[in-house]
Amino acid sequence: MDDQLTDIKELKTAAREINISESNIAEDVELCKIPYVGNTTAGGAYERRTPWISVIPLLRGGGWGTTRWWFGKEGCHGSKRIIGTSLLQPLFEPTESFPDTVLFQIMRINDMVILPLPFEITSESGRRISERVKKEFLDAGQSIKYSYVASVANGYFGYSTTPEEYEYQSYEGGSTLYGKYSTPYITAQLGVLAKDMQSEVSIEVLRPEWKYILKTTSLMPEKSLAEGTRKELIKPAFEKAEETYQEDYFAFNWLDVGPYQINLHQPLAEVEVKKGEQWVPLVLGLHPITDDGYDVEVRLIDDADNGMAEYQVRWYNPEKGGVYRFRIAPREGQELLVSSPFEY
Repeated sequence: MDDQLTDIKELKTAAREINISESNIAEDVELCKIPYVGNTTAGGAYERRTPWISVIPLLRGGGWGTTRWWFGKEGCHGSKRIIGTSLLQPLFEPTESFPDTVLFQIMRINDMVILPLPFEITSESGRRISERVKKEFLDAGQSIKYSYVASVANGYFGYSTTPEEYEYQSYEGGSTLYGKYSTPYITAQLGVLAKDMQSEVSIEVLRPEWKYILKTTSLMPEKSLAEGTRKELIKPAFEKAEETYQEDYFAFNWLDVGPYQINLHQPLAEVEVKKGEQWVPLVLGLHPITDDGYDVEVRLIDDADNGMAEYQVRWYNPEKGGVYRFRIAPREGQELLVSSPFEY
């Protein structure tokens, strides 16, 4: 990209925090004041349905019974069927638990405009939002060539679909919390902000402070001391991926010290390959195949007696054409453990 890179000649930002429940009107668009989760959120996305739940017609995105047909369809939540109804949902998911303050932000760098938003923006929604902002700059005589939406920035508010996508009430529409006019509302707010950027030197309207009240708990395992010896439980075996979005892997189960002593923040498992008569760490490209990377996973299978536990290490996307073994690093007085060799 050397011939395309330039110095930064124009750098400008604008930010405006808005409570969208309180200030729910932008230009001629009115957003729902109260957010609700739709039935189809429970059913899961198209490529990853929720087991069992997604077979229920009322919960399966895009299926029969997913959308409202008559009563209430003209409201701001439109065709969305609300989980538990609007009367019961607040009992188990209070309205105040939903996010409501959005940082509407525009960042201009030379002829490019970036629009960070705390929503998962669908492709068509992003196109409409970015085109509106770009038009405001061009109408003001500004030279803007690119305009992009950056999703899931500065928080998370679920999805934002177009009104047409929302009407279908698939998973994304059910997860559009503030109703069918979410994308038009976002478009209007950023359009206003883009217009204001042309006449004002600086725009930074932020809340005076943020307060968070968080519930805390401890997930640390109970203290226990191991009274056994680590050993192989199940020899390494190949597992074929059941779904297209999953990966094949080799799995190895072994007995080791309990969760209190296993110290997973330290390197534990790696794959070794046989070279002649020697075993050496497997490195693919520049990446050692260890649990510090993304191809090796360690799972706690079950707590055993006497402070011991069963673990499983998985090597995803294994490399064909070698003889391998798993190497488990020493822990709490337990010596190095290596698995039975396996070929692939």
